Amino acid sequence: MSFHKRDILSTKDLTKDQILEIINEADICAQSERSDTFKGKIAAMCFFEASTRTYSSFELAMKYYGGS
Repeated sequence: MSFHKRDILSTKDLTKDQILEIINEADICAQSERSDTFKGKIAAMCFFEASTRTYSSFELAMKYYGGS
């Protein structure tokens, strides 16, 4: 299954197999070493509502992989 160039706005739009695929990919990423995947890249995060927890987790992930 490919999620390339696909916006996922709700888990209601996904099948059980697609959700499991995302979880498996996340597990693989969690086990991998840090990398420079996003070295030299800058992330812009826009939220409809303030969310310190979400913002912090996205910021940490970007820095973890070399971005800012």
